[in-house]
Amino acid sequence: PRGAVLTGSGTTGTLVTGNPIGTDHTGTVAVPNSGAGIEINAAPGNIIGGAGASQRNLISGNGSIGIYVNGSNATGNVILGNLIGTDVFGLTALGNGSSGIDISSAPANLIGETFPGAGNVISGNGGIGVSISFSGATANQVQGNWIGTNATATGAIPNAADGVQIFAAPGNTI
Repeated sequence: PRGAVLTGSGTTGTLVTGNPIGTDHTGTVAVPNSGAGIEINAAPGNIIGGAGASQRNLISGNGSIGIYVNGSNATGNVILGNLIGTDVFGLTALGNGSSGIDISSAPANLIGETFPGAGNVISGNGGIGVSISFSGATANQVQGNWIGTNATATGAIPNAADGVQIFAAPGNTI
């Protein structure tokens, strides 16, 4: 089983907010699925999370990637204000099995923003915090996030590998 899956170019404008994905209802115990917490496959213009506390998703404890964005049509997706790899308080690790966010061959997606509450906490994952890879993954922006820290930026919650890794993906902004 997998978490939420958004697939195909007709899957646009979907809003995923306020969910515990990969945890129990308390947000402190992992209840993993075998795949990614959220998969966006060739689906454009979706919003995962938001700047308000009630819009935030807890995406932790999943068997694979926290959020996987894949394919040249997966463009214009926005990922804001989520806790990815921590408990519901953002203070301890409850990591996903591999990367927190993986963007593969997908262009022009936004990970975090600089206004209050819009940055993601991407910490405690079993791989890279944010991975952007392959030639189609251009013009993505990663900004305003806490990567490898707790939600208050007062302590470390390291990812098992790099905080941000870009592989064969030109023209991205970190």
